[in-house]
Amino acid sequence: MGCSICRNAKENQKNFCQPPPNFASSSSPAIMQPGLGGGGMPTQQQIMEAKQKEAQQEEMRSELLKKILTADAQERIKRIGIVKPEKARQVEDHLLAQAKNGIKQPYTEDQVKGLLESLADHGASTKATIQFDRRRFGDDSDSDIDLEGL
Repeated sequence: MGCSICRNAKENQKNFCQPPPNFASSSSPAIMQPGLGGGGMPTQQQIMEAKQKEAQQEEMRSELLKKILTADAQERIKRIGIVKPEKARQVEDHLLAQAKNGIKQPYTEDQVKGLLESLADHGASTKATIQFDRRRFGDDSDSDIDLEGL
């Protein structure tokens, strides 16, 4: 007998229950191989490789920072990172960008302080402020009914 779609398809001389000839089956190697557009979640091996790659990049980053910073400057950035990790990361990114342009000597603590002040001044001008506009609608004394005269 079959399903109603098949019955209707047979009437129209089409078979909708059969996949088209160019349709990839679930046992297709392209779908079963990870990372080849099969979609889905990454495998455990891919996650481990991504973590290793990220750790390697962080190690390279820290090595570069050691080369372009004095010991005092490194210590200052570490202390900032304890309180505000995003600020320390921003300073490190800025220093690494400067290093790519080429520097002749390592950054000192005073230069890092100056960079922090310039970033703070720039951040303060773009900081959003919140203004409260308190209006009373139902608690307005003008709309109260005078009950004393009743």
